[in-house]
Amino acid sequence: MNVIFVDIDGALSSNRYENDRLFMEEKAAILKKMCDLYNAKVVISSSHKPFAVDDEEEGESPLILKIKDLLKRHNIELLGFTPQITVKPNLYSEISSWKDFEIIYYLMNHPEVEHFVILDDNDSYDLILLKQHLVEVGFFDERGKYHEGLQVGDIVRVGEKLKLDNPYRNLIAQEREHRVRRRKPRKE
Repeated sequence: MNVIFVDIDGALSSNRYENDRLFMEEKAAILKKMCDLYNAKVVISSSHKPFAVDDEEEGESPLILKIKDLLKRHNIELLGFTPQITVKPNLYSEISSWKDFEIIYYLMNHPEVEHFVILDDNDSYDLILLKQHLVEVGFFDERGKYHEGLQVGDIVRVGEKLKLDNPYRNLIAQEREHRVRRRKPRKE
């Protein structure tokens, strides 16, 4: 299975535009083309995911509801969200949004993911280990003009990244094989 890990801010949504709905519709249409072309499904890997809840009664943030609705209207299959991983280096502080570890954890728990790509506009500190799978979607072009969010040109870049093997598939397969060997009764 092919998976596209998608950040919300900068990739699908932007607070820089007065009419965010039109911006989001345009970006969702591009994401839909990617999903159709590469037979891919979407996992949200955003700092907004703590505001996504399974229990509808608890209530989700308006942005998460908007994103779920957007993906549903564009017939984009949402597999879910990466887990929220918070690191506490000491008693007094915590660091969250370690996207590398959140995506790796997701991959380790979903061995069906054969190939993946990460769409994000910010790779400065939280996407180091998986940088080879990143398609940075917010950038300055050669004329100094800032482009935010998915662009039609990213469709090709996503295809190139999806050709890369999932580095965790072999580890998952080895671990599964090791578990199976331990369960088999010995012949005497």
